[in-house]
Amino acid sequence: MSVNSARCLLVFALFAAPACDSTDIHTTSSASQITAPTPIPTAPSPPSPNPPGPAMPLPPAPNPSGPMPSPAPPAPSPPAPNPTGPVAPPIRLPGFLIVGTPIQQSIVRGGNVRFVVTLRSINGFRGDVTLFARILPRNELWNGSSWSPQPVTLEPNETATSTLTIATSRATPAGVQAITVEGRSGEIQDTANLLLTVR
Repeated sequence: MSVNSARCLLVFALFAAPACDSTDIHTTSSASQITAPTPIPTAPSPPSPNPPGPAMPLPPAPNPSGPMPSPAPPAPSPPAPNPTGPVAPPIRLPGFLIVGTPIQQSIVRGGNVRFVVTLRSINGFRGDVTLFARILPRNELWNGSSWSPQPVTLEPNETATSTLTIATSRATPAGVQAITVEGRSGEIQDTANLLLTVR
């Protein structure tokens, strides 16, 4: 084996070179110098276009799953400030009620007409009732009117009657005359309305 062949084997073992030739080995007078092949520089990797940053937190779920809370019970109604109780019946004072029959009559001028007036005692009223026949709207007494009896005596919770006689003349105005029958006993009074048509 030649000296060059031995050196090539040694270089191959050290650098794993596929081959070597005599141009890679330079001998000098003092020692042999072996030069290694120049490595090919590699290009740097380009930076990523969007370098990763810190991860954004995920938004909370709009409707978290789970049992829905029960609605609060309604507040109790406050008690009435003035609770109602049994209403006392109104106090009824003694008095009387007047009703005339018939309510309406007609007459020819110069004649007479009669109405029956009934009085009823209320709440134990007892006393004498004086009756009047007045012409509306002037509220004047009807001339020629008479009552029988006059006054009328009422007993507690009883009824009594009196007959009203209306006398007309040639001077009595024709037409419908409104008559108010009025009864008085002290401060107590009542009225009833009648109609008389004069022809």
